[in-house]
Amino acid sequence: MRAAPLSIVLVVVACSTGDPASPRVRVEGASPERDFTSGARLRARYDLVGGRVEVFRVFYDAELDADCAYEDDGGPHGAPGATAYCLPVGMAPHREGVGPYTDAACAEIAAFTPRSGAAARIVVRPRDACVAAPSVALAQPPAIARVYLRDEAGACVMGDRVSVQRAGAPVPLETFVRAVERVEPRAGRIGARVLAGDDGSRLVVGGFDRDRGDAVRVGEVTGENGLRRWVPSRVAFRGGGEDLFGDPTCATPIVTKVARTATCPLQAALVLEGTCGAGRFFALGAPLSAAFAEEATCAPASLAGTFAFALGAPIAASALAPVVDVEIGAARIARRGHGVAGDGPVTWTDIVDRGTGETCVPAEAPDGGRYCLPATSEVVNLFSDASCTELAFAHPVSGCERSPQPRFIRAAFESPARLFEVTRALDLAYADEGGGCARFFASVESRYYAVREITSTGFVRAEERRD
Repeated sequence: MRAAPLSIVLVVVACSTGDPASPRVRVEGASPERDFTSGARLRARYDLVGGRVEVFRVFYDAELDADCAYEDDGGPHGAPGATAYCLPVGMAPHREGVGPYTDAACAEIAAFTPRSGAAARIVVRPRDACVAAPSVALAQPPAIARVYLRDEAGACVMGDRVSVQRAGAPVPLETFVRAVERVEPRAGRIGARVLAGDDGSRLVVGGFDRDRGDAVRVGEVTGENGLRRWVPSRVAFRGGGEDLFGDPTCATPIVTKVARTATCPLQAALVLEGTCGAGRFFALGAPLSAAFAEEATCAPASLAGTFAFALGAPIAASALAPVVDVEIGAARIARRGHGVAGDGPVTWTDIVDRGTGETCVPAEAPDGGRYCLPATSEVVNLFSDASCTELAFAHPVSGCERSPQPRFIRAAFESPARLFEVTRALDLAYADEGGGCARFFASVESRYYAVREITSTGFVRAEERRD
């Protein structure tokens, strides 16, 4: 079946695509400011959407002829002293004290070969990111080898034979651009946290509450009905994993943070409540060297590789600055930023396509062009009818949804992804199981929607650029 073109009616006031509890300021006819600056060595790669909105993607290191980033899926490439390194994208990771290793003594450093192909370098992540920087080595060619990993007790345990890359010659950290975190003051209470590279480059990475002296992000506090605030971002947690206690009767809750991914100094504690990311904030209490877990009985628990703290006094929600959403753009495309009352954006977030009333992301379309395509992606593998002819999808219900049913989606796990218009909600769906079309029963509570495939016609063009 041939994909249909997208039909859009542009309205004067776009549909709200954010949290209705957050105040919003809309500025027309302006272009959002850049939240990045190229330097003598790091050159910004970005998307230009609709001819006026610039969206940062990654830095290109002209000296190394490689893209680089200050963090990856494993966490930030941070070092003590509020510094970070722009390390090449696509390095193979090794976790100090965990592995993998290629010898029974757990001394020969290696990394699992990335699924995308052989890596040029290996990054070794330290046990404690607050006292040590990552290290980098050249990666040897992939080879099948027996791997060994250290368990929680520190014992070297034999694993399977898999494809690994052994570490070669070390690469000095001075090879890479080093950045120092600085605070750029703004007119309001929240300043911008910026990674300032030693080559003159610059990248906004978050906010800074100048009244409280905390690194902050946009988040929610329990009981505020969706009102978002600038909440502490460098926190120890409770409620996101195994809950530990500070006494042998398991009566005193404590908070913890994995040392490998910590950015120090930690500045507050977050006790998560529910499953939607909201919680209550507390001052960080005294550091602890012992912890206990409640299983059959209350027993000592390992704190290997983990920071532990007592809970301090509660931080009132009113002590945290409310977020104001600022939407800046022209008739069709705008950028949403987060700020505070009386000030412009501190950090930028979504791109808003006012033609569809939804957020969008720059991506390649099936026709080979680059557009700002629907930000929502779903696995489109079901059908609306018992003959399995009209496509559909199931969306798991988390209980955290606030946005309305999307109008447009991309197919998840496809590149380039097919594009769809959501035509209607369904009471049930069907799956083609090879032996025929049969009623589909989701393993978790889900909502079902029918879709029709469309072309990229009507979506806003995006251009890949580099300074």
